[in-house]
Amino acid sequence: MIIWINRRGVIVDPPVNSVEQLWSLGVSPKLIDHVILTHCHADHDAGTMQKLLQEGKINLITTPTIFTSFVRKLSWLTGLDHHYLRQLVNFQPVTVGCAMDLLGGEFIFRYTLHSIPTLSIEVNAFGKGAVYSSDTMNDVTFIHDLYSRGIISRGRRDDLLAFPWDKDVVFHEAGVPPLHTPLAFLCELPLEVRQKMYLVHVSASSIPEGSGLRVAPTGLANTVRLDVGELPHSEAIELLDLLSTIELLRHLDLAAAREILRIARIEQYEDGDAVFRQGDPGDKFYIVKSGHVDIQIGGRTLTIFSYGDFFGEKGLFLDDPRSADAIARSPTQLVMIPRNEMLHFLKGRESYRLLQEVALQQNTHLRQLIEANSNLNDLTPTQKTRLMGMIEQEVTYPPGEELFAGGAFGDAVYLVSSGRIRCEEESGRVCQLESGELLGVRALHPHHRPDTSTVRLFAVETVGCYRLPVERFRRFLEHNPGLELRLWFNRY
Repeated sequence: MIIWINRRGVIVDPPVNSVEQLWSLGVSPKLIDHVILTHCHADHDAGTMQKLLQEGKINLITTPTIFTSFVRKLSWLTGLDHHYLRQLVNFQPVTVGCAMDLLGGEFIFRYTLHSIPTLSIEVNAFGKGAVYSSDTMNDVTFIHDLYSRGIISRGRRDDLLAFPWDKDVVFHEAGVPPLHTPLAFLCELPLEVRQKMYLVHVSASSIPEGSGLRVAPTGLANTVRLDVGELPHSEAIELLDLLSTIELLRHLDLAAAREILRIARIEQYEDGDAVFRQGDPGDKFYIVKSGHVDIQIGGRTLTIFSYGDFFGEKGLFLDDPRSADAIARSPTQLVMIPRNEMLHFLKGRESYRLLQEVALQQNTHLRQLIEANSNLNDLTPTQKTRLMGMIEQEVTYPPGEELFAGGAFGDAVYLVSSGRIRCEEESGRVCQLESGELLGVRALHPHHRPDTSTVRLFAVETVGCYRLPVERFRRFLEHNPGLELRLWFNRY
């Protein structure tokens, strides 16, 4: 389930492959940077780990009890230290029964009656309200029986009985007791409650005819909407949310945010429209607000930009004309900022240096190397562009020379750009590495991960490697924990 408020999403217990499903529906995962974890059963928490592997550090919302259980479970599954895993998310603890402001809505979490700690979710915003029961045994008779036998306290009983049936929309699970609420109990609820209820954990065929109950609809086209009319400052909020997804701009102060709102323009394109053509002047900077843009040379697509991706940065710092075509591949909205106004805005800010590095390091061969690396090739276009901006000069090794003698990679990670490398491990394993391989990633985790074996690398022929300083790469990984997890298991 995704709860949308102010055009931003909060995903609840994401299933496996939820990110891929969203992409297939045309929804950028960047619109959903908050995850609520209700409990640690596999059908509810399996996709949360997968969400960690995508772009950006997720904001994980749950109680300290559930979070600790989740991290320990991940630690056992992955073999990674649970203290290290905690650093890969922004954990936002909730206090049961207390309101939490999120995306402009009021969220209230309560523990349900289930086999392990489990949260229900109540959401109130702009005069409307909804509730999701999560897994629970919400049968009044059963709850009273537990109290009468001294199994639960009076306070616990009263809290369970105070389920907010009065909300505008009620999403409630149904299933086999005693871990789930039986359909028979839900069928006995007042008609006005049943008419605004959607069921999960149950098939449509099991719902009695004439009960007024129905299964929760699936898919974006069947989104249940609570209309609250036009919200104040909605356009400004939407634009600032977009900017907050961009690493180079997310730390702007209020004065800077006001300035960028003043200079930004929204441009509309239909499917097939050209944003610019090869040879056009590079006098504009673009950020994708919705839709998709293909970057093409000779009709061949090099990369595809979507929500939160930016392009045209090379034209800010160089007088060269556009080196490729930019074509809208669907109805598309772009935030456009003219070159001179963007440069004036960036002057004196750290973003100027960072964006300049990205622009000047544009390199087709380097992008192809990143695509060839199994750990880097599924980064988003913006991530790849940012990574290219951090890469320093190329170093070369003649045939027969040992690379990084003694396994001392020093203060850098290396991306092999050309040539072949013979790898000899202490265990006797011998293999060959070629362009696109990353070397020296062990230096990223000196205090967490011991070397598994001694490795010696020899240039079979002249070898070229791009140098990526460890400290800069670590800062990049802080915002991209999915890549950090993948590199943890890199042998070299």
